[in-house]
Amino acid sequence: MPIQSIEGFPPSGDSHHWADYAELLCLVNIDGTLSEADLISRWQKRKGMGGEPIAEDDDEALEPPARSDRISALAADVYRQLEYRAGLFGPAYPFRVREMEYMDRVDDISSLQKIYLFLLLASSLRCLDRRGRTAVTVSFERLCQCAIAAWLPSRARVRLFGTGGKGEAGEYEGTLYQRLVKLAGDLSEELIAKESDFRAGDYGDGGIDIAAWVPFMDWLPSQLILLAQATCENDWTHKQHEAGQAKISSRFRFVAPHTTALCIPYCFRSPSGEWFKQNDIHQTVLLDRFRILSLMPDAELPLSLLPAAELDSALEYREAPV
Repeated sequence: MPIQSIEGFPPSGDSHHWADYAELLCLVNIDGTLSEADLISRWQKRKGMGGEPIAEDDDEALEPPARSDRISALAADVYRQLEYRAGLFGPAYPFRVREMEYMDRVDDISSLQKIYLFLLLASSLRCLDRRGRTAVTVSFERLCQCAIAAWLPSRARVRLFGTGGKGEAGEYEGTLYQRLVKLAGDLSEELIAKESDFRAGDYGDGGIDIAAWVPFMDWLPSQLILLAQATCENDWTHKQHEAGQAKISSRFRFVAPHTTALCIPYCFRSPSGEWFKQNDIHQTVLLDRFRILSLMPDAELPLSLLPAAELDSALEYREAPV
């Protein structure tokens, strides 16, 4: 069963992570509902287990009334996030957010809503078993490949370079150096890295999960190139540099600078519609949950890329009554 436990709180106090947690609770609740009071009650019941949704240093400094106010404020912020998402995602949102800080899950899940729930699971890997985590992360790369292909012109070539494409016909195989040699040929650019620059038996992705380019008919260098990372890590900011100029320029001599993209399953937005923390985005085109989902031209195609058995099992999971 992919969902192993939902007891673990999000690893940060950011309200967009807590909104994911609330959605996950609503998804697995036997009644398919969640209220702000339910959320606060769950936090309070876990107080003795070290599970309060505020940082430990703050927890020690705050008196009980102030701590209670802090938890209530976070719960209210979470529901502002949920209300914003209901409007942002529209028919793709698998929950109904009602008045009086109350939400419930949709009974008949559409294809787009299923993709949303997959992205929610990808944002909650801590709750999945090992098999589920592997299946979700591999499928996330493939979904991101589909999103980037829909985003770029139809003549663009979009290829999986990371682990999600291994073993598939037409994808890159061999050591990292051998795959970089092939990629350089596909891009019509010069690989300046030498085989001796890599560890023996290095089969990693070199910081590139997805490679995309828009070729001309002449196959000369100097074309539009995009290199992307796809990560489900909670702390994803350092991943932006994996395919960035500094690292890639030590391996390739591109005639024109490439574009860097980062795909994350999180809805990295505040209830005002702004990026949650714009300063966390560093010279990177960020594709978050909304951008990925909005690029799905036909929900049936990307749905076929997802791990059907693991996803269905997760959607059928219900939390035992306490």
